[in-house]
Amino acid sequence: MQIIRAPRVTLLARQEFVYPEHIRWESDSAVAGEVVAEFAGRLCFDHETQVLTRGGWKHFRDLDGSEDVLTKNPRSGVAEFQRPIATHRYSYQGHLYSAEGRDISFAVTPEHRQWGRFQKSAKRLGEYTFVRTDEIGDRVFAIDCAADGWSGHYPEEVLLREVSFSQRLANAVGEYGTRTTTVDTQAVVGRDRIAALAKLCVYYATEGSLSRRKGTGQGIVIYGDHIAPVVALCRTLDLPHSVWTDPRNGVRRVLIGGGIQWRTFFEEECGHGSPNKKLPRWVLNLPTEELREVWRILVRTDGHTYANGREILVTTSPELADQCQEILCKIGYKSNVKRQAENQGTNHPTYLVSMKSPKPALINYRVHLRQVPYEGEVFCLTVPNGTLFVRRNGKPHFSGNCYLSFGEDAGLEGGHRTISGRTTNESYLANILKVKHGSVLEHAVWTLLLEGVSRSLTHELVRHRAGFGFSQLSQRYVDESEIGFVLPPEIDEDTPAYRIWSRACESALGAYRELLGEVTDQVGDDGPATMRKKRARQAARSVLPNCAETKVVVTGNARAWRHFVEMRGSGSADVEIRRLAVAVLELLRGEAPHIFGDMHVAAQPDGTGTVETPNSKV
Repeated sequence: MQIIRAPRVTLLARQEFVYPEHIRWESDSAVAGEVVAEFAGRLCFDHETQVLTRGGWKHFRDLDGSEDVLTKNPRSGVAEFQRPIATHRYSYQGHLYSAEGRDISFAVTPEHRQWGRFQKSAKRLGEYTFVRTDEIGDRVFAIDCAADGWSGHYPEEVLLREVSFSQRLANAVGEYGTRTTTVDTQAVVGRDRIAALAKLCVYYATEGSLSRRKGTGQGIVIYGDHIAPVVALCRTLDLPHSVWTDPRNGVRRVLIGGGIQWRTFFEEECGHGSPNKKLPRWVLNLPTEELREVWRILVRTDGHTYANGREILVTTSPELADQCQEILCKIGYKSNVKRQAENQGTNHPTYLVSMKSPKPALINYRVHLRQVPYEGEVFCLTVPNGTLFVRRNGKPHFSGNCYLSFGEDAGLEGGHRTISGRTTNESYLANILKVKHGSVLEHAVWTLLLEGVSRSLTHELVRHRAGFGFSQLSQRYVDESEIGFVLPPEIDEDTPAYRIWSRACESALGAYRELLGEVTDQVGDDGPATMRKKRARQAARSVLPNCAETKVVVTGNARAWRHFVEMRGSGSADVEIRRLAVAVLELLRGEAPHIFGDMHVAAQPDGTGTVETPNSKV
């Protein structure tokens, strides 16, 4: 009869971090479980969040990784576009930290980095810092919603593309022919002329329409009481123009010619029809002083200035409303945009863009952080500056971006190395254990084979259902005629107790063998061979004791393994399962020291060990 005195734990499988092509991720740990736990912890924005790209606002899910995005230099405060170093998109289930107020809206994972300043007193803010959202607590935290500067630039030239058109011609015999005319590409050059063209684009976007008159009369029409400034712009650009008053309603307008090439330019660059109006991209990249004038024209034409100085723009073009928020950010003002329902005056939804003060939005002053449940995808980007201009519910702000983790870019301005003590996988996971943010550990998985354990032990083991999967040896399928028995730790050899236990095991084994033979003969040829064996073995196993040895394959995540080791490694646990917990810990500490290294074995007077950790119940 085989006597088993200690459990044996064997590693069957561990994870592999496959480094998907669309995600750049580097770590100083070679242990896949440690890497995936860190990766899972450095999460980001919910699916409703947008980020500002050179092509406008986009949801993270619509990005392909090639778009430049607007960031804020943490040192200078200047807004600048940068190409993402890495993109991040993955499923998440848990709680988000959310703030929803008049000037701010976000919903991010607990580990997401915020960029801002803590309030030191009623009138003083501290230094800028990156901080995890779940570490803000109840402290007042100021988040910037606009840039402190924007350099911008004038383009060297603005091109009016080549345009071809056909004309119908008559000859002497009265038959018609056609002639195709091509207007070569022309360029608008010089700061004064480019600035004038930018302003004319603004007037067209808010008060203009296309003119399809013949010949050089083709162009645009600008309506409203803006005669003098529009005429001045036409003169700077050498565009033919005339002023006309509609006798039906008394509305004055400026008819601006230039031909099909100019009309095509405005149609393609600035849109046709009020819901489709927009500004050319190069206009949004102009220096700050030009953007201020652009905003002033927008307000004078399609906006309003209140007595208290508040300025708004009302438009039926969602793209133009989005562009206004970019302009306001670059000239240093908070903003929000609200969509209003269709009305009889427009037959289109309208968008109200409000210019707010330059002051930051305060979290935990009137708008408090709260936790909300969430299940879905989360997204982020990694950029060198470490910040992103994001928007949710029409309210933009500068937020910290996702960690890149380690590697050559980790020390860049805004990189995660600016958070003290979080620059290595070890220090990062140590903080995870300290703050008990154990959900990220659920992504790290190991599969172990446990042998030399008793059935009584596995009865306790399988109670640990959360985070575990079990496959145990079946006594119905396996002939246990040579089964071993696990010696209870409380029974010493060469004692009366041992002799009693040994006789009982030998008797049970003999009874099993005898019963197996009798039931096998009894079943005879009744049914398939496999089923006949199962019927005999399931009857014979009924006489086997709890100390009968078994084998079980267990797959568990790191959080579940930590819980098992802590609970079953305590001094109050049964000694057999405590020995197993210690053996599991010794294996997993070697596998993932950054996850299990805080747990250690303390020797006890009876020669056994117990598991202790400063980070209980992670």
